[in-house]
Amino acid sequence: MKVSKRVAAALLIGAFLVSLVGATAYVWYFRITAPVVYGESIEFWYTDETLNGAWQRIGIDQTFSRPAVDLTKGVFYVKVLVNNTALRPVGLRVEIKAVDTATGEATDFIGFNVTGVGFNWASIAWEETLPASSLTSLNIKYVLSSEAPVGYTGFEIAWSVGLFETVEEEKVEFVTVDTGYSSGHSSPAYYVIQDTETWAGVWNQHVQFMLDPMPPPPIDFPERTIIAVFMGEVSTGGYAIRVCDIVDAGSSIIVNVEKTEPGPGSVVTQALTQPFHMVQIAKTDKPVYFETVTKIIEYP
Repeated sequence: MKVSKRVAAALLIGAFLVSLVGATAYVWYFRITAPVVYGESIEFWYTDETLNGAWQRIGIDQTFSRPAVDLTKGVFYVKVLVNNTALRPVGLRVEIKAVDTATGEATDFIGFNVTGVGFNWASIAWEETLPASSLTSLNIKYVLSSEAPVGYTGFEIAWSVGLFETVEEEKVEFVTVDTGYSSGHSSPAYYVIQDTETWAGVWNQHVQFMLDPMPPPPIDFPERTIIAVFMGEVSTGGYAIRVCDIVDAGSSIIVNVEKTEPGPGSVVTQALTQPFHMVQIAKTDKPVYFETVTKIIEYP
């Protein structure tokens, strides 16, 4: 069963206004004129030749301005760092174009040179894959054509940045081995278990305080992998943990874990608990990552 592609889209719009000073000097203004909204796993950092190595973070719902820049050579250098903090690859789609503000049409008086992509007049677009937990550098150069009319000031440069899934995620079927609220694992822990010896150690710690502990359930480890999540010891009832979903993201396995905690006004049992959930899936040698969400529930 496949999960539909999740497309997180966001827009980054920058405006560069150019005015003629004397015969050859141009003054460029940089402004982000609309809020910047990205998925939570992506950060953008901006710098240019006037910032002397300093970086400006373009944050969520943030608007900021850059001061005027004197460009007598007609070339402006920009560098963007894209930080993918997700535990899976993400596709990056970028388009940069120059638009004549008087006509609303593209103007080929401005060219774009992107390292690793190429050069084009009026606009440039490309897609690339950002590896999991990666930092990608984009070196970009804006070039003013020597054929631009004298006194040409009426254009803006617009950025459009979007994200897309690089692979179709497939659901991984899993079977619960054991779940409950009493365990010898008093500290939070997540396990990926691939062999009988490790499984015996995790299980024996799990049942260590039981009056009549059961042996570990038999698992065919050449064909199966165990995923176990332990919440650790908590002071009351109303807490829970469960594996709610597992997906194959192509290069890795993502285990989605849900924790439940009682709200401040909840009526719960006054006893120590140690919630846990253990499941088995088809054998995998891919790296396994855990993504955890916590829900607060008010128990009447």
